[in-house]
Amino acid sequence: MTQQTQQTEQTQQHPYPDGAPCWADLNTPDLAGAQRFYAGLLGWSFDEADPEMGYYAMARKDGKTVAGIAPKQPDMDMPTVWSVYLKSGDVEDTARRITAAGGKLMMPPMDIADQGRMLFAFDPTGAAFGVWQPGEHRAGAGQALSAPKRSCTWPCRSCRSRARPRSSSPAGCRDTRRGCRPAR
Repeated sequence: MTQQTQQTEQTQQHPYPDGAPCWADLNTPDLAGAQRFYAGLLGWSFDEADPEMGYYAMARKDGKTVAGIAPKQPDMDMPTVWSVYLKSGDVEDTARRITAAGGKLMMPPMDIADQGRMLFAFDPTGAAFGVWQPGEHRAGAGQALSAPKRSCTWPCRSCRSRARPRSSSPAGCRDTRRGCRPAR
């Protein structure tokens, strides 16, 4: 199996459709301070920051990966912010579509070891976002943590799969066939 075939198969197995938010990470000027804050606030633990990956560390809840955290890189002119990554099956094609639609690439497509490929861009209004094409790293932000049985997160998978959801409100989901109930 070629590397491209393997990467394509892994991408197709990712639980999120193209365009859906699938990862979040924080770039901060104070890595240790941010880790203390989120450990206390959310009960997260952190893997040891990897110097080969820019001191990027995975945040975990109950041993499961939920987000990433890294120190700001000196050459990156980026505010201290949580970044959202949208899933893509083909980051090169997404980069072309971003620029064709009037967006700007801040960081062109690049490999992140065997974990996947990413880019970072601005939409025409200046909003920053990332794009992630999964490789070995396929779990999305919080996706490794599953919701309690018979709970429904918004948007509900059943409502999202319909052309016209029954309601535009999380409390309006009434599809009990799949175990969903209104969010409380």
